[in-house]
Amino acid sequence: MPRVSVIIPVYNRAELVAQAVASVLGQTFQDFELIVVDDGSTDGTWDKLLSYGRKLRALRQDHRGAPAARNFGLRHAAGEYLAFLDSDDLWLPDKLARQVEYLDQHPEVALVHCDGWVVKGQEVPEHLNYLPTFYATRQPPHGPEAAARLMSAPISTPHILVRRQVVEKIGGFAEDLHLHEDADFYLRLLEARKQIGYVPEPLAIVRIPADAMPGPSLEYILESIEVQKRSLSRSTLLRPHLVPALGRSHLLAGAALYQKGDRLGFLTHCLAAWSLRPRSLRRLLALFALLLPPSLGQTYLSRLWK
Repeated sequence: MPRVSVIIPVYNRAELVAQAVASVLGQTFQDFELIVVDDGSTDGTWDKLLSYGRKLRALRQDHRGAPAARNFGLRHAAGEYLAFLDSDDLWLPDKLARQVEYLDQHPEVALVHCDGWVVKGQEVPEHLNYLPTFYATRQPPHGPEAAARLMSAPISTPHILVRRQVVEKIGGFAEDLHLHEDADFYLRLLEARKQIGYVPEPLAIVRIPADAMPGPSLEYILESIEVQKRSLSRSTLLRPHLVPALGRSHLLAGAALYQKGDRLGFLTHCLAAWSLRPRSLRRLLALFALLLPPSLGQTYLSRLWK
């Protein structure tokens, strides 16, 4: 049985997945199995995977999204530890070695993650050390502060290594989520009173589209609200951390909807935020924006919530 099962979901990324696979095969730690799940690709990805022969295990399913593809891979995984890499991302050579060593030395920890770089576009700079890392300006979630920090400093799925027995206990990834299935996974882990560890080294490279807009999209914010509500409905353990975060998410959603001219949506989210902190005068004063012209209202809200 391999120590680690590495699972890569892929959809229509025949060339990029080859780079991801190469970064796994090039690990200094070699006691792993590599499972790549083709999520119904139509661009030749499947033929590319078959060309690797026994270097990886290629699985195929109808197109259902990355969470379902990861879960499909999980059902075929045999490793003691589980790691996930998205098909457009990369690992540095010591990623598995450092994290396997950490979990071996810390049996009380269920999941360990690491730092990394976020790169815009497909080209990876030659000298990454000159770039700020993912956690350069925020505190990584781990130890007793994991729940509080997770709300403002997410954990990237390609950064993690997790014990298989823990995943079997809390379940895999929620297949009806597509932007925050990872956050939902970590919240369920914390609800089960499992510990999160951290290796303070950049060991992964996450690539985002070159034209990615700064700041979260409305869809991203709304799914964040859904995930936070689910956690609150499942357990009261994380309530002290989730309630403030949920309030901020409602305010972000309200501001985005106001900018789109959806005043009813703005009102709904402002009232939801105020209900979580009924003594907050600023959240109540936000409703005054409904009486202002849009341009003035946006300026008013940005100053009020600054």
